[in-house]
Amino acid sequence: AKTWLIGLSAGVETYAVAGFLVAPRAIQLWIENPNVSGPGCRLSVQELYVNPFTMFLSLKNATLFEQESKSLLSASVLETRVWSVDRLRAGTPGRDVAIRNLLVTNTQSSDPLLVVPSAVLRTVTIGAGGAFIDAEHARLERPEGAITRDADGVVHQPAWLAVPGSDRSGACISLDGFRATGGTLRFSDDAVAPGALFVLQDVEAGAARNRGGDAERLEVDVEARLGDRGTISIAAQLRGGTRGHPDLFSMTARNVDLPSLSPYARRVLGRDVLAGTGHASLHHERDDASLTFDNRVSFDGLQLADANDDAANDTLTLELAVALAADEADHIEYSMKGLVGDGAAQSIVSVFADSLVAHLDKLAASPFDVLAGLAGETDAALDTIEFLPGSAEMAPSATETLSLLGNALGRRPRLGIDVRPAFDAVTDRDAIAAEQVRLHIALATSASAGDRGNAADPDFSDPKVRDILDEFAGARLSAAQQRALSRGVSNETAMYRGIYLALIANEPVSETVLRRLARFRARSVIDALEREGIDRNRFRISDALEATATDAGIVSVKLDVHASPPG
Repeated sequence: AKTWLIGLSAGVETYAVAGFLVAPRAIQLWIENPNVSGPGCRLSVQELYVNPFTMFLSLKNATLFEQESKSLLSASVLETRVWSVDRLRAGTPGRDVAIRNLLVTNTQSSDPLLVVPSAVLRTVTIGAGGAFIDAEHARLERPEGAITRDADGVVHQPAWLAVPGSDRSGACISLDGFRATGGTLRFSDDAVAPGALFVLQDVEAGAARNRGGDAERLEVDVEARLGDRGTISIAAQLRGGTRGHPDLFSMTARNVDLPSLSPYARRVLGRDVLAGTGHASLHHERDDASLTFDNRVSFDGLQLADANDDAANDTLTLELAVALAADEADHIEYSMKGLVGDGAAQSIVSVFADSLVAHLDKLAASPFDVLAGLAGETDAALDTIEFLPGSAEMAPSATETLSLLGNALGRRPRLGIDVRPAFDAVTDRDAIAAEQVRLHIALATSASAGDRGNAADPDFSDPKVRDILDEFAGARLSAAQQRALSRGVSNETAMYRGIYLALIANEPVSETVLRRLARFRARSVIDALEREGIDRNRFRISDALEATATDAGIVSVKLDVHASPPG
C-alpha cells in the first residue's frame, strides 16, 4: 500500500509539474506557431496559466495581428475551463471562453475600431477550422464600435471580424453568429459635405447564419437609440454572406433629428434642413432581376434653408412638394412603392433617394390632382374657375369647384394660389358691347332700373326700340352698312335685329376694359375662397391671360399653386 501511495504521489507530482510548468509553455508555443495560425495571422501571449486539476486555462495580454485587414486585436484576459488540449476546443455545452477588455485597432491609423469590456465565445476552435480561430457564437457586452465612410465612398469597418456568413479571405476569426447588447456605434461619413457623425446608443444587435434550404443566408437585426429621442430598428437578410446588397431589408426609424441629415438633404434635394423630426419605414425585397420597395417617410416641423441660386427649379419643385403634403399640424407624409430593374446592382440608399425625388417631382407636376384627392373628388378640375361672358359673375359650376378647392386649401396651409386673370378678346368684347348697347337703348326708352340691367335682347317689335335703333344706326353706322342691312331682309324684326348686332360689332371696347374685367374676375375668386375660410394673403394675382371661351361662351380663370409658408 505504501509503495502504491508513493507511486500515486509521484504520478500526481509529475502531472502537476507537467500541467503547471510544462503545459503552459507547450501550449503557448503551439498557438504562436505560424504553421498553426497561418501566414496572415500572428498570435502572441505574454502569460499563459494552466490548472491541470480543474482544466482551467487563462491567457493574459494576448494580441492577434491580422495581415489582411491590418487590424490588431488585444485582450487582457481569456479564460475557459474545458479544453481539448490537442485542438484547444471548448466542446462541452455551456462551457465558454470569457474575454475581458477586448480592443481592436487599425494599425495604419491607430484608430480603435471596437472596444468590448466583456465578451464570451462559445465552442471555440484554434487552428482546426476555416479561420485561425473559429467560434460558434459570440456575445458582446457593452461594445463600442466605429465605422467610417471615406470621401471616396469606401466603408471602413471592423473587417477583422468575419461577420457570420462572409467567409472573408484572410480572416483570422470566423463566427457563426453573435449578439451584442448595450453597445455604442459611431458612424462617420466623409462622403458628404460637411461630414456627418451618427452615434447609435443602447445598441442591441445580432447576426447568425441560416443554413436552411439550398443557399446559406445571413440574418441581421439591429435596434438602437439615435440622438436624444430617436430610435432605429433594422432587419436584413443576405444571401451567401455579406457581400453585395441585402435580399431583404426592413428599417423603421422614429423621432430622428432632421438637421443631422442635412448633408444628405443637400446632396439629394439641394437644400439644407434647419429643423424638424423625421420618421421612416423602408422595406426592400430583391432578386437577381428586380427590386421591389415600399418606402414611407414623414416629417414634423420641417424647415428648409434658403435655396441656392444654382438650383432654382429643383428648389421650387421641392418647396411645392413639401407644401402639398404639409397638413394643419405641419405633418408631412410621403409614400413610395415600386419596382426597379437590375435588382442585384441597386443599393438601398440609391433606391430610396431616387424614389423620393421621383415622388416629389410627381407631386409638384400635378398639384391640383393632389388637391382634388384631398377634397375627395379625384376627377374634379380645380385649376379653372368658370365665368359668364363679359362679366365678373361666376358660372353656376364654379360654386362646387370653389367649395372643393377651399376644403383642400384649408388642409394645406403652406400652399398659396396664383390667380391668373383671364378674358376672351372676342367673346368678352361682344358681351360687354352688347351690354353697353342694351343700356343705351334702355336709357333712351326710359326703361325702369330693373330693365336696364336685363341681359336679354331688346324687343325688336317695339316701336320705341325701333326708333332708337334707327337713331343709333344713323349716328354710328355708315351709309353702306345701313344699305347692306336693309337688303334681302325677310321682315322688319329681322332687319332691326341685324342693326342691333351691327351696333354691337361697332361698339368700342378697349383692351383696358377687358383687362379690368379680368382683374375683377380674379378678385371674385379670391373673395369667394376667403368666404370658404382661406386667408386672402395666400393669394397672388398674376398678369392677365388672354383665354379662349367655350362654345357656350364660358371664360375660365386659370389657377396655379405656389409654396406659401403660413404666417
